[in-house]
Amino acid sequence: MNDLFSIRYLSSGHKHYLRSNQSRLWLISARNLEIYNQHFSKQGDVRCAMFNFKLKDSAVICTMLVFLEVFLFTCALFGAHQANLLGKNDGFQISVVHINDFHARYLETSNGAGACKSKNSCIGGFSRLYSQIMKMKKENPDSILLNAGDNFQGTLWYTIGKWNLTQEFMNKLPFDAAVLGNHEFDDGIDGVVPYINSLKYPVVVSNIDDSLEPKLQGTYTKSIVLQRGGKKIGVIGVTVSNCPELSHTGKLKFLPESASVNAEADRLIKQEGVFTNIVLSHAGYDKDLMIAENASEKISLIVGGHTHTFLYTGDNPEGPYPTVVKSRKGHDVLITQAAAFSKYVGNITVKFNENGDVTGYSGAPILLSHSLPQDENINKELLPWKTLVDAQGQKVIGSTLVSLDQTACQRKECTLGNFITDAMVFGYTKHSDNSSWTYASIAIIHAGGMRAGIEIGDITYDDLSTVSPFGDTIDVGEIEGKYLKELFEDSAEPSFYNGKFNGIKLLHVSGVRVTYDLSQPKGSRVVKLKIRCQNCTIPIYEPLDLKQTYRLITCTYLAHGGNGYTILKDHLKNIQSGALDLDVYTDYIAHRSPVYQEIERRSVIHGIRAYKEKLMQLK
Repeated sequence: MNDLFSIRYLSSGHKHYLRSNQSRLWLISARNLEIYNQHFSKQGDVRCAMFNFKLKDSAVICTMLVFLEVFLFTCALFGAHQANLLGKNDGFQISVVHINDFHARYLETSNGAGACKSKNSCIGGFSRLYSQIMKMKKENPDSILLNAGDNFQGTLWYTIGKWNLTQEFMNKLPFDAAVLGNHEFDDGIDGVVPYINSLKYPVVVSNIDDSLEPKLQGTYTKSIVLQRGGKKIGVIGVTVSNCPELSHTGKLKFLPESASVNAEADRLIKQEGVFTNIVLSHAGYDKDLMIAENASEKISLIVGGHTHTFLYTGDNPEGPYPTVVKSRKGHDVLITQAAAFSKYVGNITVKFNENGDVTGYSGAPILLSHSLPQDENINKELLPWKTLVDAQGQKVIGSTLVSLDQTACQRKECTLGNFITDAMVFGYTKHSDNSSWTYASIAIIHAGGMRAGIEIGDITYDDLSTVSPFGDTIDVGEIEGKYLKELFEDSAEPSFYNGKFNGIKLLHVSGVRVTYDLSQPKGSRVVKLKIRCQNCTIPIYEPLDLKQTYRLITCTYLAHGGNGYTILKDHLKNIQSGALDLDVYTDYIAHRSPVYQEIERRSVIHGIRAYKEKLMQLK
């Protein structure tokens, strides 16, 4: 019997309500559904998916045409990567609920993680996050609740409340464990130690050498052991090993991720007799893939963070949820991650055989959409903090006629990057003399330095602090042309992430016209580089002179080698500290409002497909 269904998203938990064209209401449980084919397409503003599936308890085979609203981003049904669903309730299984990269999103946000100006489409926020997690814990008290780090930094809320605000609300959730993210070190060792000491749940990190930082010693552990269903479950923490490049880690040393995790997993097997191990990771999706590939026995699940990776079957995911990796030892390791900014709650159930091998799984990240309830008591407890934040944050500075988009900034030139760097140059025009139109004509910012976009309309101080929450100054230094070229060569690396172009180090510019060809060898990918003249009365773009010294404007973080830019650390000379970043951006808006930033082909990237093909050949 065949039937054609037109479906609205009426999903709740693992239950999916399907209304057919005959107006019958179907309820299909995940454990009764086996999908064996799927096809995604897009028509206009509607996403379509064709699924072939069969009900396990009957011989009925159906074909279904599914229409989903775009803002839900993800299909209610499970895709091909989730065909390995849980069957009968025999065997041992654990359920894990997880979040990562909260980044101080206490209030609900826009889809782009900035301030929400359209109240009917707001998503996430701590109140909704709390409500959903507590609902899930009530339904399954034995589920394991994990936090994969980076609760600090991201909005004016953190700027005002720091670690004290963070611990107050994170302690309201019954986490079993958390790992430290790189942003937990943004206020140095003195900023993270009181935070850890105030938490009601353990912090786990296996790859830190704290021998030269006695204040941190004893505040965390490499792992913990939980009891579920009469079995011991190890939870091992790991954070990104290049953390010193990303934050203020003092004299801490960060050890290789895989080796540290495996050493602790082996110890837990031998000394604690664990049934299986979960890795709680703030190392990023690519590193998690490596950890999984090299995983020792009894590592079954990696709950990840750091790269804000959305894993699922819709909303242009960067991989399936979970991603299944066959380790070198021959066992399956599952990887999960749930985007960022309180937008999703991760939710996975894993089934094991008696040897601790993964035999099945089910689950999906849950979108904290506007339709999901908030918690009234949490809203009341947020109110005093909101009053403090609003006193500073709700001041209207100006407006924008265009979207200052952040979502494209790791792939290509974006309006937000142009806005930020133009503001930097504008700030230094005030320091020019009569011989030049500006003190410095070029500026750069890395994609990771812009944390959210700004929607069309009024721009508030809170909007700006969400875009740039770090409290940097906008500095200027001098650099030779040959090192400036090396800087942009470095900007093209690494250039791919999970098969898609993702310039993690991609620089956004003002006063520069740069063309990359990724098909060229490393070190030869900058094929055209022009610089806006400084000592001139009419600004024009001139070919880079390798022997000339240029003044370069950037944030303090990059000027001192952050994000792996050791070229700047080694070769940016005579650095002068400038004004606070938010003051620079505020001043620019005050003079230029309404803003209407354009895409101007400042950065052009060729050869993406050719480079991807080379990578595939190497693999």
